[in-house]
Amino acid sequence: MRPAQLKEKIINVSLNSSSLYSKVKSKARELAEFLKEGYLVISMGKASMTMFKGFIDGSGLEPIEGLIVKPRGLGYDVALDKIDVIEAGHPLPDEGSLRAGEKALTIARRAGELGRPLVVLVSGGGSAMVESPIEGVSLGDLVTINRLLLNSGASISEINVVRRHLSRVKGGGLVKASGNVEVYGLYASDVPGDFLEDIASGPTAPDPTTFHDALEVLKRYELLDRAPEGVVKVLRKGEEGALEETLKPGDPRLRRVTNVIVASAFDVVNGVAKALSEEGYNTIILTTTAQGESREVGKFLASITFDIIRKGVPLRPPAAIVVGGETSVSVKGHGLGGRNQELALSWALELRRLGIRGDDALMIALATDGIDGPTDAAGAAITPGSIDLMYRSGVNPVKALIENDSYHALASVDALIKTGPTGSNLNNVIVILVSGHEH
Repeated sequence: MRPAQLKEKIINVSLNSSSLYSKVKSKARELAEFLKEGYLVISMGKASMTMFKGFIDGSGLEPIEGLIVKPRGLGYDVALDKIDVIEAGHPLPDEGSLRAGEKALTIARRAGELGRPLVVLVSGGGSAMVESPIEGVSLGDLVTINRLLLNSGASISEINVVRRHLSRVKGGGLVKASGNVEVYGLYASDVPGDFLEDIASGPTAPDPTTFHDALEVLKRYELLDRAPEGVVKVLRKGEEGALEETLKPGDPRLRRVTNVIVASAFDVVNGVAKALSEEGYNTIILTTTAQGESREVGKFLASITFDIIRKGVPLRPPAAIVVGGETSVSVKGHGLGGRNQELALSWALELRRLGIRGDDALMIALATDGIDGPTDAAGAAITPGSIDLMYRSGVNPVKALIENDSYHALASVDALIKTGPTGSNLNNVIVILVSGHEH
């Protein structure tokens, strides 16, 4: 089967492999015996609805009280009593995020008052969607600092260092609020390395970083002078010891906390690799922790593709390279796009520069949550031959890349992938298929 014919199969396998319902349901069965006297639940993030349903169906137990925080516009059909559903913003926090943050802290405290376990279901997107800022930081401050960080090229790990130190929820904040009860955190990882403190900024996880580290991130990306005054003031107070730090590794309160990663990008990458091997492709999982500037990662992956085409290394065609991770974009232009779209456009441009212009190589770069950047696309599927088609349609792809306008360049050749929100979030998957070998 040629690369173009595999496109839909790869997309479907990626989305099916990222489904969280069955994974959470299985873990809930294991925890049911500890919850039969009653428990409270908080489910947050892009997969909050799916994880909540999986937990209820797996445990067979309805919670005493609960909260679901979901992205705006994502439908739901929960009909349980005492379960509040709050819609909140992503990738930037909004008023709903503040309501969700206060409600989450209330439920955590309520668990402590009742002496009942607290279950926290966590998926990507929770950092923006659930927020209760430290005194002195406003919603406007949070929106500004998040926008600056997201556009700076900082990694998600670096961004979350700052987020954790501006919040009463993040960095183990829900553990602090819950008193002396057992806390069970079930995490769906959307971050490279699967570090708990980075998944929705770790509301039940210890945080190894400090206020000083947060200030260093702002300095590193030259944001200290552009950051809101309230943000800088809070971080400096924390650095001076005037504010309580986030929950740290080794804290005695962690003895009553059980955190588990129920799913990660590896599940998606492994599922895709298996499907491609069954199709007869020589397949390798290159990494599940790809990071870096999208256009630079795209160029690097193009060099590997070029070697496969021209030299048959590291794999002989038909060959498949599968990658998981989360790249970043330093936004300097005024266009529209996302990390996967920019990576895909850069990959195709670099191959064309190297003299590859056909359709024997295909890249699919896909966000498993169905949302790539501030667009309605989940990513892109492109061949080197698409670049010449862009020029013929009157689009200059080089200029588009410079202007961070990958969306419109890809749209001109029908290369965008649109799935709509998937209700899941296990990071990004990138697949490169090469069918031919040039001797």
